[in-house]
Amino acid sequence: MKLKDIFAYLDEVFPIEAAEEWDNSGVQLALSDECNKVMAVIEITESLVDEAIESNVNLIITHHPLFFSNLKSISKDDPMGRIIIKLIQNKISVYSAHTSCDLADGGLNDYFGKIIEAEDVVSIPEINKYCRFGKLAHAMTLSELCEYLAIKLSIPREIVRYTGEEKHLVHKIAWCTGSGVGFVFDAYEADIDAYITGDVKHHSARDAELAGFNLIDVSHYGSEYIFADLVIEKLKDKIEIISSTTCKSPFKVL
Repeated sequence: MKLKDIFAYLDEVFPIEAAEEWDNSGVQLALSDECNKVMAVIEITESLVDEAIESNVNLIITHHPLFFSNLKSISKDDPMGRIIIKLIQNKISVYSAHTSCDLADGGLNDYFGKIIEAEDVVSIPEINKYCRFGKLAHAMTLSELCEYLAIKLSIPREIVRYTGEEKHLVHKIAWCTGSGVGFVFDAYEADIDAYITGDVKHHSARDAELAGFNLIDVSHYGSEYIFADLVIEKLKDKIEIISSTTCKSPFKVL
């Protein structure tokens, strides 16, 4: 398959024009004309590149952009330099769908809702363009919801953190994958019972607690690693595509 055709398809599925100006969604490296095998992953690590080389991958599709800040030099003596050098030497192209995927209809936030089996899922742009709003199939306590999320997302229950009363009944929920804690007050305008996201810092958790909000942190990785499954679902009928077996959360749990 022509690499440019894959890029064009991804630009359509995850509309590149919708990406934030500060973001770097889209083509990161274009190093060949043809593509026979693709790998989908949340982000690139050096071990991931080694795996891609071993698997004869021609294109890596990531959620987090390969190039996000100004790159001033490329050296074999630093990790990012080695990653770029290996990619170029092995003619492995890279495409990233970051905010273009977060904001897309059928993108990562919608897919998260599908994974947790939320019902009546909607976007309410006038409240927040990233968040999705929906309902659980049946009400459950806040602590039960945390357990449920760990199971549905296949993440260690120990990494799921929350504010609020554990016996509080939850039915209406909202969520934003990745670092969406800044939207918690927006989400509560929709009269929800709990808000789910990742990367919650101490002061944000305290603010939510003081406001009486049920805030659940499933971690950045825990909410977004499913990006790989989403991309596989979108491309599996067009080209051979695999996920990584080496890319894992940078955090370990005792």
